[in-house]
Amino acid sequence: MQLITEIVFVVTLMIRAKIGGHWGRFPVTPGKNGRVIPGLVRRKGEPDIRFKPGEVSYEVRHYVNGQAKYIPAGKNLKEAVERRNALEAQLTAIAIAKSAGVTVAGPSDRISLQQSFRNFIKQKTVEILPKSVSKLEYAIGLFLKTCSKTYLDEITTSDLVDFLIELKEKVVSSAINSDQPQMLADRSVFSYYVLVHQWLTAVGVDQEIFPKNPSYVEPEITIYSPEQIADFLPLVTGDLRILILQMLKCGKRESEAVCSYFSDINWREGTFLISAKPELGFSPKNKKERRVPIPDDLLAELDDWRNKHPRQRLICQGEDGKPLTGVIHSLKQFAFEHSLTCGCCEHCLAGHHDCEEWTLHKFRRTYITAICRYLDLPTAQKLAGHADIRTTQRYLAAAKASEVQGRVSQIDFTKPFYK
Repeated sequence: MQLITEIVFVVTLMIRAKIGGHWGRFPVTPGKNGRVIPGLVRRKGEPDIRFKPGEVSYEVRHYVNGQAKYIPAGKNLKEAVERRNALEAQLTAIAIAKSAGVTVAGPSDRISLQQSFRNFIKQKTVEILPKSVSKLEYAIGLFLKTCSKTYLDEITTSDLVDFLIELKEKVVSSAINSDQPQMLADRSVFSYYVLVHQWLTAVGVDQEIFPKNPSYVEPEITIYSPEQIADFLPLVTGDLRILILQMLKCGKRESEAVCSYFSDINWREGTFLISAKPELGFSPKNKKERRVPIPDDLLAELDDWRNKHPRQRLICQGEDGKPLTGVIHSLKQFAFEHSLTCGCCEHCLAGHHDCEEWTLHKFRRTYITAICRYLDLPTAQKLAGHADIRTTQRYLAAAKASEVQGRVSQIDFTKPFYK
């Protein structure tokens, strides 16, 4: 007589992967030590395929009344194995109890949207910066408001399409006139949708339900003209000048400039170290430190600034000794007071000080465009702190358009122009 304690309920861990343009489910492959080989898909009569982490998701398969049920188990193999083992133990215990004539409630194998959301955000808090976590929370929160479903396995293409429609119809208040609401920008629609896609993909939602990503027109990179720089620099002074020069001549982002110490400068080599400063709540973008060269004229100006502020640790700081805030407002106010505004943007026409022509990040864009013309692209990428060289290439393309205008003008399209 078989003991009821020998009953084992079989649960299978599956890999969900895209092969040849089609998504499929495949049993995981154990190695010689019995452990699952991450990302390996083995098919009969076909060569093995090894996927990189993040390219596949895992699912737990079991049968109910002869029908296969698949439960999303995310992209982390260790967590997926633990989920499979836990479900197998639960189902086995239920089968044993049933054989003994004891009624036991079945396991709750369905994952709610809210629980998945909380777990995902908890994980991301140790992987990405707080600002990025907040953006994730906001985007997923928008989806949860539009979605009436309770569980992950209930999500369909229709829910995602409804979310996209909601984003495209979302009204945001105008910064100029609250009586003139504006629609959410196409780039924001794309960004929020991609973040929700990232969440649902990470928790193992079927990839086939996702509609095509929304498209948007990538705006042209704008920079300050030499004339604007020539008009601006002789007039600006004080902390605003020192901060702007770090962005213009070292390519710093605003956060990198306001969180810079004098000790970040290597005076002998003439370089700036852009590094994490936990005490200020600052971490470089992409979590990568970098060292950038300081032009001789700026190095001399920084040395003079240091001599005038011997008790400061931060290069520019407020009266409380903390990094300066409201720099963008100071810049726009300065441009307005010195008649440097464009006079034709919506803000200028409405009589406001916030000229759209003057932004802090535009100084950094001017720097990157310049170094792309003087240095090789990999070096420019490193100095800019870009994770993807394609981002740097956009600045190269922007610079070329104006540079070759004269040469293009010389082409006579009524004559042969090819060999």
